[in-house]
Amino acid sequence: MRVVLRVQRHWRVVTARKRFANQAAVSYTGSTANKQTFLLHWQAKYIIANNLPANDSHWDSDDPGWLGKASMSKRHRFLIRRNLHWRWFNALVFGMLDDNEMVYPECHCCPDALSEIRMMKEAALTWVKGVREVEGWSENVGLFFHVYGHNSVNSLHMHVVDLDFVGPSFHCQEFKNLSVDHVIQVLEEDRTGFPSISRLHRFPAFLGFFHDETSTKPPERSGRRIWSSHWHCSSASSSSSSLITDHH
Repeated sequence: MRVVLRVQRHWRVVTARKRFANQAAVSYTGSTANKQTFLLHWQAKYIIANNLPANDSHWDSDDPGWLGKASMSKRHRFLIRRNLHWRWFNALVFGMLDDNEMVYPECHCCPDALSEIRMMKEAALTWVKGVREVEGWSENVGLFFHVYGHNSVNSLHMHVVDLDFVGPSFHCQEFKNLSVDHVIQVLEEDRTGFPSISRLHRFPAFLGFFHDETSTKPPERSGRRIWSSHWHCSSASSSSSSLITDHH
């Protein structure tokens, strides 16, 4: 029964992420629906989506009802992956698991994590460059993730923000904005310490634990380096993310 419940829970989570992606592709694309071609060869991997029209129109509102809800800038878009596997659901788990469901130990990341985030950055900047004349984007573009715990949607989307036209909602949520460059920096550091095959573990389906089946002790979660919310004095150009180890 416990296994059945875990399977059902997993299915609900996957279904919810797919539903969000479908909404983004159908409803949220709005003004970007006919501009996907500016992604060029990245169209096979990513989608560019815009915010809800009401959120976009209130980007410069300081009304408390719109703070944190309205778009963070006059031009605010989202880069979404077409592949919704949970290993990419949030920056928190980048590099923890590879395509073969092998779990990487603390302070290591799987080889494709770094390349994937670099591709996301390149794809977003490629799209902005393509629509710059049409939409009026500045050269000052910020790319951000919201780490789990600070995110509002459990499906990966990278915020693409024109930093020359930020509004009150940007400043309200600035502490959430983890720069893609800081993500790349951490993954680069973890990539340098590539573990031996003997240190990799098969991921137990739906559990997320390292567990010795012969042990009588309950399974323990593996410690992982994660990005904390220590961005209290950050800015779009000079934020700093602290790293902590989670042993919960």
